[in-house]
Amino acid sequence: MKKLILMLAAILAFATTTAQEKSNYDETYLAAKHVVEKEKPTLVMITATWCGPCKMMKNQIMKDAEVATILKKMNVIYFDVDQKDIQEDIKKFKATGFKGSIPFFAILDKNGKVVTTQLGSSEKSKFVTFLNKAFDSKK
Repeated sequence: MKKLILMLAAILAFATTTAQEKSNYDETYLAAKHVVEKEKPTLVMITATWCGPCKMMKNQIMKDAEVATILKKMNVIYFDVDQKDIQEDIKKFKATGFKGSIPFFAILDKNGKVVTTQLGSSEKSKFVTFLNKAFDSKK
C-alpha cells in the first residue's frame, strides 16, 4: 500500500511540475511545442535556403568551435521564410523588430520572453557577444 501511495505521489508531483512549466512559458513569440529543453534559452534564426548571409552564418560562424559550444547550451530553432506552415510563427517576431530582412536572430529566455535580437550576419566575436546575452539575464 505504501508503494502505491508513493507512486501516486510521484505521478502527481510530475504532473504538477509539467503543468507549471507549461503555464510559465509565454507563447507570445514562440510556441512551447518548438522548445525541446525548457530550462535553456532559445535562439531563433529566421532564414532562407537561398540567403547568402544566412548560409554564411549557418555554415561558418555557427559551426565555429566557440560558437558551437555556446549553442549547445541553447535550443536552436530555424524558421525558413519560404516554409508555408510556419508563417504564423514568423509573424510573431514582427513585434520584436523583424521587418522581413534576414538573417534575423532572436534570443528568448527559458520563459519565452525576448532577451535581445540581431539583424543580419556578423563576425564571430560580435555573434558570441550576442549569444552570451542569453546567459547575462538572471531570469
